Amino acid sequence: MRGAVNAKSAFNPRQSFIRREEKRRVKCVVSRGGEVKMSRKGERVTTIVEPRQEEFERKRGVTGIAVEEGLVHVEVQVPPNLRERLKVFKALAEAGISLFLIKFHPDSVHFLIRKEVLSKAQKVLQGLNRPTRVTRDCVLISVLSSAMRDLPGVMARIAEALYEQEIELLETGDSHDSVMILVKRSDAEKVVNALRQKFGL
Repeated sequence: MRGAVNAKSAFNPRQSFIRREEKRRVKCVVSRGGEVKMSRKGERVTTIVEPRQEEFERKRGVTGIAVEEGLVHVEVQVPPNLRERLKVFKALAEAGISLFLIKFHPDSVHFLIRKEVLSKAQKVLQGLNRPTRVTRDCVLISVLSSAMRDLPGVMARIAEALYEQEIELLETGDSHDSVMILVKRSDAEKVVNALRQKFGL
């Protein structure tokens, strides 16, 4: 885990900000030097980053790779009409199905779900009479850096690594501290090794 926090330390709102992030079920995090750290389900992490640390974080660059398994990529054919797309999201929400890495396309919406809820999601989508394409056994690989948005060329190196290994890229996403790529489970180990070489991990 990055950035151990001393709960008794003083906090100045003008000098610091707090980032809270809900961790999903992560298989492992590979940090610099190849150290593997396990993350428990539902663990909440709070990191305090002070302004004087920002330059240090930029110099650190990419600090790890997280791997999350057991995912299913779903493509639902639906016209570019927000009302029609809302029906899809509401029906899945009412069934208690969580979605993430949601993408809007001209004639469809894409998202990820856990493999445990696939059959339930398929029943919901069949009830809506929406053509659906499902890709099972997907893995979400995240390239991590606390200064991700200040690091140029990260996506270029990721794309280069995938191109060199002839990997099919299913989906991408990003956040303030990561760039995420979705690949097939059979390609995951090859992708992680290629990314570690690219970023010196």
